[in-house]
Amino acid sequence: MVVNFLQEKVAWKFPINEGESEGFNDPGMETFRGNPIDGLTREPCQNSLDAKNEQLDKPVEVHFNLHYLSSDKFPDRESFIKTLEACCERSKNDKKALEFFKNALRLMKSEVIPILKISDFYTTGLEGAENKSGNWQRLVKSVGVCVKSGTSGGSYGIGKYAPFVCSQLRTVFYGTKDLSGKMAFQGVSKLMSHENAEGKETRRTGYFGDVHDYQPILDLSAIDDFFHRSEEGTDIFVAGFKAESDWEQNVIRSVLEHFIVAIFENRLIVRVGNTEISSKTLPELIKSFTSDGEFLAAKYYKALTSGKSFSKTFTFENTGSNLVDLYVLTEKDCPKKVSMFRSTGMKIYDKRYRKTFGYSGVLIVRGDKLNEFLRGMEPPAHDKWNPELHDNPSLAKKIQKSIENWVSEMIDTLATDEKLEELDIDGLSQFLPFRSKNDDLSFEANTEGLKKDPKEIQIELVNRSQVLKVYSADSEVASASEISNRDNTVESEDFFSDNDKNNSDSNKRGRASDESDTKFSDKGKRTERPKTPNPIQSKQSKTTGLKSRMIKCIKPQEGVYFVRLLTDTDTEGFLNFYIMGEENKELAPIKSAIHNGKTVPIKSNGKIGPIKLTGGQSEQLFITLKDSLRVSLEVILHAN
Repeated sequence: MVVNFLQEKVAWKFPINEGESEGFNDPGMETFRGNPIDGLTREPCQNSLDAKNEQLDKPVEVHFNLHYLSSDKFPDRESFIKTLEACCERSKNDKKALEFFKNALRLMKSEVIPILKISDFYTTGLEGAENKSGNWQRLVKSVGVCVKSGTSGGSYGIGKYAPFVCSQLRTVFYGTKDLSGKMAFQGVSKLMSHENAEGKETRRTGYFGDVHDYQPILDLSAIDDFFHRSEEGTDIFVAGFKAESDWEQNVIRSVLEHFIVAIFENRLIVRVGNTEISSKTLPELIKSFTSDGEFLAAKYYKALTSGKSFSKTFTFENTGSNLVDLYVLTEKDCPKKVSMFRSTGMKIYDKRYRKTFGYSGVLIVRGDKLNEFLRGMEPPAHDKWNPELHDNPSLAKKIQKSIENWVSEMIDTLATDEKLEELDIDGLSQFLPFRSKNDDLSFEANTEGLKKDPKEIQIELVNRSQVLKVYSADSEVASASEISNRDNTVESEDFFSDNDKNNSDSNKRGRASDESDTKFSDKGKRTERPKTPNPIQSKQSKTTGLKSRMIKCIKPQEGVYFVRLLTDTDTEGFLNFYIMGEENKELAPIKSAIHNGKTVPIKSNGKIGPIKLTGGQSEQLFITLKDSLRVSLEVILHAN
């Protein structure tokens, strides 16, 4: 039966705008636009863990299921279509907005609409729907409001924006059943100011529900059974979900990366389609992703299960006594990072410590007071600790430094002579200092293990034209804004093309072209070396099509790098940046990327793009690392 929503006083309604007009761009959504799948998994799972029903001795469950709903079952469909048409009319001069609304109209007029249903179980549900208060009001009707405390995940009240980024309609429905058995349902749509049927200007955000005071529906008989639920908990319906073919794998990967501790400790079970992510299935799921070198959760899982464990109680003013657990694994191919988790079992960020051997670690902050304190240091995306965001920055810096120094010291205790030898270039340790002046996280020099007898060093001249060129600055030369205002040709000797740089270096050294194919034996005699192509260069030239590339650190304190790329032909694809180590490389943690003045999306697998490169034209990018590091970077282009 088709319900007449207007007669039932249940419909879509956008509040009248008596102030400034609200455009298409929504700041809350921009927080999660760079990596929408991560936001889609982190925020609902975090909220569900916070809402655990403590009366039940069961882990929280979160289910992700894709459904195709008949479009005639979409709540108040005809009214919503008219709203989209009004937005189309308003956005004639905004190409981005106009394209969005035209696509939304095509979807609403199709036979079925993809809807991702995210449901949690063994939780308390959302109370307060009937009296405009409580968790329901904060999730559905409030902006920037959050009263969570202690070990809870959120602190800004904008995590609710994450599902909207994954909706082709920018529309999400919420349903709940609380512990008292009360049910509620409401829709929220974040579009733009437009003119309604009465000719009045509206606000950007509208609501589906009781048209009186924009309240939720408490009697669900007026909506399709698809939106009903029988158990306590909460449903989130992402309308018009962008269902790419690999969405399930991307959600599974994101859950493993961000909630491996909660799953390992049997506090969370996630089902994505027919796949269960639990403490029982964790080993096999981890194994299925190990071929992906960018998947860090595999090493963190190994640290949890077979690494060395440490514990310490931190005591700071107003924080009480707080336990912190650390698990560290030392192996040659580990990523040299420690993953920071709060007590909910959700990862905040990965911290890199500069060591001369491979390691991976997991830090879990157990103490409630310390968790609450650290939560005050997190930005809206909850992906780092920034002391400047805290109400007491000086104390926050002190606490963060104390925790990080302790972690560094514990890692150092595992630095046996055997592990140090794995990465020691033969004969080099007697010439280089063990500790850098600027690296206060490196461990102290140990003179007992130094070699006393000098060794003869083998020197091999390498053909520079066959080696991938990657540059990193020795000093700060310019700000990103200064360079972005220049022409494609940057007048600085540090910005040579690859060929020019090679020729310049060769001339300075007075080397003939054939000398690059020679080597010295241990007796100092020069012998001929067969001319073989560099395997790395051959492979990259085949797969990337990059004629030249250059990377320069321009703001070391902020981790900002200038990148110049040149291709022979017009190319569209994705970029990966890697930090080059002594014996291997690892994916660089990119915070942001800008090309031609526009922000470039960053995928969950670390790829930047899609990006278009014009053949024969020098293309400039600015990338910012999540960590303020000056490192040698390599760039690889994956062409479509």
